[in-house]
Amino acid sequence: ARVASSADRSTTMEFYPTPGVASSSSFAGATLVIAVASHGNVGQLACDLLVQRLRARRVGSLDHPSLLPCVGGDAFGRERGDGGALAMSAEVYEVGGGGTSGPRRTILVQQRAEVRAGSQRAFASAVAAWASASAFHETVVLASAPSTAAGHGKGATAQIGATVVRHVLASAVAAAVDGAKEEEEGDEGRREGRFEDARFQAAGAVALERSTLTRDRRAASSLPPWSLLRAFHDDAAGKGNGKTSCVAVLALCSEGDNTADAVAVAAAAA
Repeated sequence: ARVASSADRSTTMEFYPTPGVASSSSFAGATLVIAVASHGNVGQLACDLLVQRLRARRVGSLDHPSLLPCVGGDAFGRERGDGGALAMSAEVYEVGGGGTSGPRRTILVQQRAEVRAGSQRAFASAVAAWASASAFHETVVLASAPSTAAGHGKGATAQIGATVVRHVLASAVAAAVDGAKEEEEGDEGRREGRFEDARFQAAGAVALERSTLTRDRRAASSLPPWSLLRAFHDDAAGKGNGKTSCVAVLALCSEGDNTADAVAVAAAAA
């Protein structure tokens, strides 16, 4: 069986339930936590940590024409007595709910494969359309970006020698890409306040500096995680839902041993 967000398979994100696993076919009201392939694979490492820590169970997989084929052994199969299970390009795990919808039910999507070159925008739009059709309550994106992308000037947080986690709302990415002139709306504190989420601030994930997004608007519209955030914003705006409930938790880091970055991102998102 499969659950698709559109009849057009050339652009559709499709969900394939795991055979024999009891789970609701509806994700309505649940929280979607999705990892994207980005700098240092921090988002993917953080998602693995959440799957392990929350003892999430695999309920299916996602497929899209732009997602490169990938198959391997399930990293969590051995401890669950299923050492022969396979892992696909995008795995779907469930936490809580016992198959029922509700605010405490969380769906984790682990993206293990890259997206085909030139298809990031199409893939991001398909993810946003699937999430919208599935009626998720909110979406949290786990990701990372190069430390060189850190904002500069007043309010920028020192990055070198420390693991600092940021958060950014989809609306902030859209504003940066569209060239919104926030300086006309008041002082810096007020401008940043429009794009903060108090929950993540309390968890130690400071708001991403606006200059990080405005320095390269082209990248902020076509590369992950920015392309995914923009797609969620546009999908909600197109349906007349106002501001989309989508936020990214990410680390600005260098590639290498990114374990500490992943632990920090997972802790902020948990």
